[in-house]
Order: sequence, then structure tokens, then C-alpha cells
Amino acid sequence: MDKEEIDSDQRLKAATYYTIKKISKEVEEDKDVSISAKVLATLNESLHRQAAKWARDIEHFAKHARRSEMNIQDVRLLARNNEVLMQHLDKMTDDLKPLECDQKKAKGGKVGKGRPKKNKEDTAVVDVAVIEDGEDE
Repeated sequence: MDKEEIDSDQRLKAATYYTIKKISKEVEEDKDVSISAKVLATLNESLHRQAAKWARDIEHFAKHARRSEMNIQDVRLLARNNEVLMQHLDKMTDDLKPLECDQKKAKGGKVGKGRPKKNKEDTAVVDVAVIEDGEDE
């Protein structure tokens, strides 16, 4: 990992720690409890390890399907055992469909049946840094 990747990873971890700390303050006030900084740091590290594991799993699902790009079907496969999350993903996907149709109409493309053509502008690139420490997760 080069210096820029490390800096980016550290900034991301700092941002998530800040958010976890902010949420914990609300919980502390609401529930009249105290949450130690050690617990917050552990939550933050667990969050990043789990996100890295999910990213690897989604990448493997796409590779197994012999695709070079990850898509919503890979995310759905990851979430297959969580019914509430699946419903949320379905709603998000349904909400995006009208936007995709509007974008196609604006570009002069056909809207209808058939396999959608891939467009570089519609592809999102996600950069995920994975830190391996030799432990199985």
C-alpha cells in the first residue's frame, strides 16, 4: 500500500470514528449510559473489517459470474439472508429505474425490453482498500 492509500484509509477510518462517536453521544444521552473510547475504536475497526469482507465477497460473486464489473445482483446475493435489507435494496432499485429511463430518453436511447447497453458514464467505480493482517475473518 502506498502513502496515498494509507492516508486515504486513515481519513476514512477517522471519518467513521467521528460518526460512531457522534451516534454514541446520542445513545449515551438517550439511554443514560457511558460508552468507552475503547468500545468506539473496536466498533470502528469491526466496521472496516466487515466492509472489506463484504467488498471481497461481492467481487468474488462477480468473478464467479465471469463479469469484470460488480452490480446490484452481487449486492443482492450478499444480502440474501437479510429480508429487511433485501426489501430496502429492492425499493432503492425500483426508485432508480425511472431515473434510468429518463436518462436514456434524454440521450436519445430506446426505453423498453431487451438487455441494456453498457455505458461508461453509468458505471460507478468504487475504490476499496483491504488491509490484511493474516487473520481469517
